[in-house]
Amino acid sequence: MEFLPLLLLAVAFGMFIVFRWRGSNAATPRDERPRVPCDRCAELILPEAKVCRYCGAERTIIRARQ
Repeated sequence: MEFLPLLLLAVAFGMFIVFRWRGSNAATPRDERPRVPCDRCAELILPEAKVCRYCGAERTIIRARQ
C-alpha cells in the first residue's frame, strides 16, 4: 500500500500527457475560409451553405447582380 500514492501520481501524469497531446491541433491546418452569420442562430457558417449546420435553418442565398 505504500506504493499507491506513487502509482496514482504516475497514472495522473500519464493521463495529463495523453489529453494534452490529443488536444493539440498544431498539426491540423486551420480552415481560413470566410464565414457569415446564420440569419436565425447567428453562428458562423460558410457563405455557400444552403442549410445551417447548427440550427438546420435553410438559407436563401442572395447574389448581387453584376
